[in-house]
This record gives sequence, C-alpha cells and structure tokens, in this order.
Amino acid sequence: MKYRRLILLILVLGLSMGFLWGQDRGFVDQFRMAFGSSEEELPCRNITHDAMGELPRDEEEVRYFYEVLMPGKLGSPAPVDNVRGISRWENEDCVIPVFFEQGWGSEGGDFVKEQIVEAMPELTGGLYEAVFLNENEELMEKYGDSHIAIDFEGGPNGGVDYQFDVVGQWKDLEVYAGHKIDIGMIHLPEVWLRDASLIHERTLWQELGHSLGYGHSWQMDSWMSQEEIGRWHKGPQRWEKRLLNIFYRIPIGTLPDEIWQMGEADVLDSPAEILEVRESSADSELWASDVERTVFRPGEVMHLIGRRFTSARDCNYGFEWDPLKGEHSPTVFIGDEALRIDLPMMMPFEGGEVPRPAMCISLPVKIPENISLGSKQVRVFVRDKMSKGVMVEIVK
Repeated sequence: MKYRRLILLILVLGLSMGFLWGQDRGFVDQFRMAFGSSEEELPCRNITHDAMGELPRDEEEVRYFYEVLMPGKLGSPAPVDNVRGISRWENEDCVIPVFFEQGWGSEGGDFVKEQIVEAMPELTGGLYEAVFLNENEELMEKYGDSHIAIDFEGGPNGGVDYQFDVVGQWKDLEVYAGHKIDIGMIHLPEVWLRDASLIHERTLWQELGHSLGYGHSWQMDSWMSQEEIGRWHKGPQRWEKRLLNIFYRIPIGTLPDEIWQMGEADVLDSPAEILEVRESSADSELWASDVERTVFRPGEVMHLIGRRFTSARDCNYGFEWDPLKGEHSPTVFIGDEALRIDLPMMMPFEGGEVPRPAMCISLPVKIPENISLGSKQVRVFVRDKMSKGVMVEIVK
C-alpha cells in the first residue's frame, strides 16, 4: 500500500512539474508532447546535414527548382544579379497555420480540411504539417497575422494569392535576398461549400501549392503543371517530394546562381523540344485537347506540346508578351514547308483580344490547305536552333 501511495505521489509531482514547464512552451509543442513527440523530433528543427550538397544537377530538376520553387527567377535577362532568392514559409513550430474564414464545419469545409491535413506534409517535403486556427484560441493568438486563409468566394476554378514578410537584403543593395511568406489566401468555388462531391482534389492541391509560393511547371507529369498541357494529378511524385524536402532545408534568401551553378545542363541555350502532337479541344482551335494525334488533314490545327518553343529560360503563362524576357517567334517546319508563327498570337478575351498564354509549351499550328500528302517530319526552329523532329501523317 505504501508503495502505491509513493508511486501516486511521484506521478502527481511529475505531472505538476510538467504542466509548469509547459507554461513557457507553445501550444503546438505541448500538444505534440502530449502525444509522444518532443521538440528535438520536429523535422524542420532537426536538420543535421548540408542540403546545399543535394541541390539538383540535371536539367529537369534545375528547371523544376526555377519554375515551381523559385518562380520568375529563370525569366530574368540577368538571372544572377539583383534577383530575390528563395522565399517560403518558415516557423519554429514546423507548421503551416490555416484559418477558414468561411465553411468551417460544413460538408465542403470538412472535406477541404481533410485534404489540407493530407497535403501539407507532402507539399513541404515531410517537414511541416497543417494546424487550424479555428480549433484553438491560442493558435489564433500566435498565428493570427501569419496563416493561409480559406474562403469560398472564388470563381469556377478558384484562385490564390500570397504575401511576403521581408527578412533581409543582399550585399547591402536595395534588393531583397529572400522573403518569408507571411500570408496565403485561397479562394475556392462557392459551390464546393455546399456539395463536397464537386470538389476537384487536384485543383485544391495545386491551389495549396500556390499559397505556399510555388509556380507552374513545364513538366507534364508534375502536380503543378499547367492544366492545358499537363496530365497532372493530386500531389507531388516521388522525385518532386525529394526536391521539396531539399527546398525546405535550404536557407531563405539562397540566390538563384547558387542553385544554377549546381546544374550540369546549360538550360539557357537549349533548342526547342517536341514531346507530343495533339488535336485541338472541342471548345477552340487555339487550345490543345489531351488527345495525342499524329494523323491530320490539310487545314486542321495540330498542337505541338513540349518546351522552349519561344524562350529557353522562362514560360510566361499570363496574358503578356515580353521580348525582353527572351521570347521569340518560332518557325515550324512540316517537311520542307516553313511556317513562321508570328507571336504574340491574339485570342478573344472578355470582349477584346489578348496574347494567347503558354506559347512556349503549347504551340498551335494550322496545316496549309495546299500541303502535299504523306509522312512529314515536324520541327521547330527558334533562337537559331532546330529541334529534333517528330513524324505526322497528312491525309485527305
């Protein structure tokens, strides 16, 4: 009996001391400790090796770093000088705080929450997880000014935005060395609030990626691929997860040239590359479908899907055209027939005309009515370089 009382006394004293010690610790740490995690085990705090030594070395991975993880850095005419470095979320708790401004507890909101819980570790290389400010006042007090806000006021495809908290400068110049992302905003379609069956999971995951500061990828199999050309899916693949893990272990402010020098491929001066030929979508001849096709008739529009059709560095997805970014008008050869594609190619938009975006990866080509029939090699000539060819068949 004495031993039982002694054991009980020790337990009470231990719990009391633990509670008092916990008063000086954050709510997130206390929660994790209660379920068996300690501060030393938090993945984003316990980095013991040099992530810079794991930086990408081949063209595909270098491009992914610039397109997705450092968007806009590859498109500068001088990508090394006066360019902001790595920007991302970062805090001592290894969490990405999320706050539902609308929809908390609704059918659609619950489903979106489940997806965010699943997505956040995947999208941060396993180093961060989501916490929800709606669940606890202490979390709201700590992260009320730094979180991803969710509402259901977006259009059919939703939208996203994020802001930066400046953390430094580079070499005493008036140029930001890098930013900590401070606020993210995701605007989801209003219909998702009422009916969870309408939620597009892959769209939600990509919008989450944008709220973390990620851009689009040229790779068709990437979760951040442009929808028109991508066969994209929910979440990153294994090779993307590895790069995301490296990204979250590199210091904020790491400059583009520090990554660029790791690459073995000279991606600044590579020729165009045709990966697929597709037919037009049912909606417009100017947009590609996801259907591959190699047999066409004169007068039809075929879509070359690939990369570097205009610029070797950057891919402008917006309704803009900027030759200073290295964008050029290509010439497409169908056999011996040379067709210059004068860019920007204009398209209808909200009662006016704007340049068709993403020409660097998706190039619509109208086949001449008077072209001869038979097998033809299709190539793209741009920036004084000729691509390798792909074969198509022209029939009656």
